[in-house]
Amino acid sequence: MGIFLRLLLLISLVLNAYLLWQMKQQSDHAIAIPTDISSPNSPLRARGPEQKSLTPSISKSTRETHDEAIDGSALKVPSEGITLAFLQQLQQAKAFDSLSFYVSAYLRENPQDIDALLLEAEAYFYTQPLNIALVNYYGLRDAYLTDEQLAQINRLIDVNTTRIIQQFSGDGSWDLLAAFLEPLIQVDPLNRRYILALAKAYGMQEQTILMENVLAALPSDDARAQRLRNDIYNLDRVASIEQQPKEAFSPNPSSNIESQVRLIARNGQYYTDVRLSSVDAQLLVDTGASTTAISQQVFNRITSSDTNYLGTFQVQTAGGNIASPIYRIAELVIGEERLSNVSVMVLPTENLSDFDGLLGMNVIKRFNISYDQATGNMRMYKQKGPTR
Repeated sequence: MGIFLRLLLLISLVLNAYLLWQMKQQSDHAIAIPTDISSPNSPLRARGPEQKSLTPSISKSTRETHDEAIDGSALKVPSEGITLAFLQQLQQAKAFDSLSFYVSAYLRENPQDIDALLLEAEAYFYTQPLNIALVNYYGLRDAYLTDEQLAQINRLIDVNTTRIIQQFSGDGSWDLLAAFLEPLIQVDPLNRRYILALAKAYGMQEQTILMENVLAALPSDDARAQRLRNDIYNLDRVASIEQQPKEAFSPNPSSNIESQVRLIARNGQYYTDVRLSSVDAQLLVDTGASTTAISQQVFNRITSSDTNYLGTFQVQTAGGNIASPIYRIAELVIGEERLSNVSVMVLPTENLSDFDGLLGMNVIKRFNISYDQATGNMRMYKQKGPTR
């Protein structure tokens, strides 16, 4: 009997040893899930509790579709799912469309991951209308940020709003400026710079009721607000300074012409030749367009060093509202005139099937235009002496 019990005990020990060995082998081959995926070397590293790594699942067909859209790169979603490291690879590759898609999926599982939220904000900056991207940055200021992160976001908002206000004000693109500022003033209603710029944009479009509604946020004795009111209500000065296309038409243009732009009549419309940096294009003269527009095909031929991305903006076209990127072009040559830092919107080529783009008021306003109703002839010219 004793021998039998000892035999059973020996068998039990051997079996337990075998089971323990099997468990160790399985654990050695298991995929490790990191508990901290935040980048310790990130300049925008968040403080606070570390985030667990949760990897959202995406269907194979959806993943393959978006893998192919990553700017020709070979980046693939890791087998373990979407990770912060993968999102950072997309950022470094400037694959912002794909980054926007994947970071949204990641944030559904990790909604408090500050590093991912900042990546999403950067993707928005390059894929969404600029004012929407900046509103998103405003929202991040309430997140758990470091002082350095907050300072960087504040600077980004300030730099981008300042350059757009200056560019569109200089262009006389008051409709674009108003549309740009309207969402921003909702999230920062006491920003004096926004208030004055939006009020002027409304006033220059003869929307004085909206102008006064905006200026009501400032003290009644605000000096700049009073000067703005005086300028807007002085209709003669407004007509001579800013965009009033109909005032530029005169049946008797002066003979004291310094230079004249060659216009090409076709089917009741007028076109002119321009050079955008080193690229030639033929644009339709359109006094109803506040900003010059060119096709994507023309834009692709312009050297990238001659362009400066201003942002994406919602614009009204014949086909409806679309999101259009707007760039500042280093030089636009029209007739004998060379214009520097002209903003142009880039439209899908199919929207401009019969011509290369539209010559808008940000360029036309620098010239005089006359139209002879009897002959149907139009002239575009620049007079000697100071321009109006």
